[in-house]
Amino acid sequence: MANQTLKPLWDNYSQSMTQLSEMVDEINAGITDTRTAKAFKKLVDHFGKVVNQHNEIDKQIDPIAPITVKMPFEGPEFEEAWKMYKEALVEKHGVVLVSRQEEIRLRRFKRMSDNNLQRALAMLEFFIDNGYKGIFKPSEKQLTGDEPTASAEAITSSISNAKSEQL
Repeated sequence: MANQTLKPLWDNYSQSMTQLSEMVDEINAGITDTRTAKAFKKLVDHFGKVVNQHNEIDKQIDPIAPITVKMPFEGPEFEEAWKMYKEALVEKHGVVLVSRQEEIRLRRFKRMSDNNLQRALAMLEFFIDNGYKGIFKPSEKQLTGDEPTASAEAITSSISNAKSEQL
């Protein structure tokens, strides 16, 4: 998430740095007296350090260009469910899928759902509802709710234990 929010800000900052560099070069070209030239040389040296720092940070913010992610199912229904799934990952676990990771996860979803849109949608709902970070092929009973998940069993067990302790 941070990278998605930071990237546009960083691009604007980088553009400003480029413009500032051009202005510094223009001013430097117009300096004729020695005293001003010496003072400006200190400024240019420091500016060079700032530019180097910028370039090092830039390598971290945008190290590899993302790929175009292809949805395994056509239509807005899956795209909306997938968006909700990715938002749930960020909200619950702080996980942002990078493009290559997202592409692989979508391929796995297609395979695990047996290329069936309705099953894929049920799987996404299941993972969001149960707060899973990773994906796996849930059983039909898990998808329909006939078989409790590990988190549902833990909640039921906690409630049962609390009732026993009260008695």
